[in-house]
Amino acid sequence: MLINNHNNPSATGKLATMNYMCPPDLFSYCLNSSSTRIDYSLAETSRRGNVGDENYGLYGRIPPTIFKPITKVDSIEGVFKNNLYIVPYSWGKYINPDGVESNVGRVYHPDLLKGFGSSLKSIAYLFSATRLADGCIIDESFLRYNTSLQNLEGTWGSSCIWDTNVNIQQVPASLFSNNRLINNIIDLFGNGKVVTDPNYRNGPSIIDASWFTASNHKSLAKISYFLSRCSQSTGTLPPLWEWTNIPASDRVYAFNGLSQSRITNLMEAAASKYSSSVTDIRP
Repeated sequence: MLINNHNNPSATGKLATMNYMCPPDLFSYCLNSSSTRIDYSLAETSRRGNVGDENYGLYGRIPPTIFKPITKVDSIEGVFKNNLYIVPYSWGKYINPDGVESNVGRVYHPDLLKGFGSSLKSIAYLFSATRLADGCIIDESFLRYNTSLQNLEGTWGSSCIWDTNVNIQQVPASLFSNNRLINNIIDLFGNGKVVTDPNYRNGPSIIDASWFTASNHKSLAKISYFLSRCSQSTGTLPPLWEWTNIPASDRVYAFNGLSQSRITNLMEAAASKYSSSVTDIRP
């Protein structure tokens, strides 16, 4: 399956590989302990922004067993940060909530984090500044077994999403439904700049109100820059202002730079007790 790289067409070939990006046994000789630290171990392995960048860094599929030897580790922060050429582990049929069928790539194997179970507490910046290309989704079961997750700061922050197919929801509604202890979603999908090119999407193509709910996420305490400058995103915000009482200092620019014509309840947020978190409203 060919993935189109709109920003750097010469890199398209690398996004078509099915090779692993690194050895599956990379962490085999690490101590399987909560004190072991592998944070940022594969970070910054790509270069961004110039023609020729496709000639640098790791590329390919993430081995589904890469973390199998270290299941007691409680933090894998930033491991794949700024790796621009992560490709799907498989391709197959996808049916969206409206019943429309598409062929999609599933970017992360559902077993990638499964072995950690309840040991894993932080995936901050794990996939920060990466790319979900056209026709690629996150599997809805990706975080299902990580019931002790607390810190998702910047997990997909500053990531580029190029989904021009409106029938594909790249970040599923139920992705965080089993992660009831999440307390930090600072910059979870936020971005450093507003991008207006429709082929170069910052943040999720579709924002889903079900990501975070009153029944599942009572521990939320930090949401600054949560969806900041996701100017091309459409959908409905999780109505956090209805059921959380987060102080202004921990919700700075949470809904900054969003489009009032694309986000159905943005103006409701702007009129709520969280009005100071809604700034730079886009057309």
